[in-house]
Amino acid sequence: MKLFSLRVWGTRVKKAFSDRRQSPRAAAPHPQGALWGRAKVTDLLMRSPSHIALIGRTGSGKTTAAKWLVTAAITFGVKVHILDFDNEYSDLPLPRFTPPFIITSSAPLPWLLAQMERPGEGGHGIALAVASASAASLEAVERELRAMYNDRTATAAAARLRVLKKYIVLNNDEPPAPGIWDLSMIPDPEERAMLSQFLASYIVAASPGTHPSLLVIEEAGMGATQYFLRSLLYLSRRRGVRIIYISHALPPTELIADFDLLLFDAGSIAYKLLSELRLPIPAPAGLRPGEAWWVRGTKARKIQFPPWVKI
Repeated sequence: MKLFSLRVWGTRVKKAFSDRRQSPRAAAPHPQGALWGRAKVTDLLMRSPSHIALIGRTGSGKTTAAKWLVTAAITFGVKVHILDFDNEYSDLPLPRFTPPFIITSSAPLPWLLAQMERPGEGGHGIALAVASASAASLEAVERELRAMYNDRTATAAAARLRVLKKYIVLNNDEPPAPGIWDLSMIPDPEERAMLSQFLASYIVAASPGTHPSLLVIEEAGMGATQYFLRSLLYLSRRRGVRIIYISHALPPTELIADFDLLLFDAGSIAYKLLSELRLPIPAPAGLRPGEAWWVRGTKARKIQFPPWVKI
């Protein structure tokens, strides 16, 4: 599965990187961070097939770094999807989608709905109901739920279903268009978290896999569980979708190897865990806003992202 992702990114993005390096503009000063030789850090990160985790406290520079990475991805022709919880990405050159969101009716609804929560708490109840319904519509699901499940499971599943009926329209047969999915307009945090999990799964599952794609998600806004993140990463490998994961804490230990880690002011717990994993990173003391340790495998380098300016 990893080879597919490597082929997509290692061929098309590498070619774009090579074309840019040979162009006259490549010699111009780079506003996007530190240079290694003649290459920008953002370019090097975009050439990698690994996912990227931006880890740090609020105000440490994670969102700024994400914007520079997205800007680099756009210049490579990568299709970028951003789940925007706080209207932080409105200054990027991407179309913006607002609720109700239009998604393809041919998307794998049973699997998508099952990702909205952990197994046994209603999500799989929705999935099985969709699979058994003659028409994979939200109305058919609602009828099946009441007929098939006990009150507790049906109630939990129906709560997720109501969120979808409120913010999702199933009438488009095209793959998801790249852009910013504006979740900041949804006032209820629980509804926003459930919807974001659904949209993240939908974007990855509906990606055709023939073109490099990038999905930017935030753990804090999604309330993502380890089960959800593990499932999303598994599918993303099959679809050739890279993920930028923004969080205050490290990904689950068994998933760390899937990421290039950018450690901003991540706190002593994260550094202790990395030390236990034999990834000796210097102590976080002394890191200024925008500075981070870039950890790839067993190597680490300090990099810096400048303040964000719209290009």
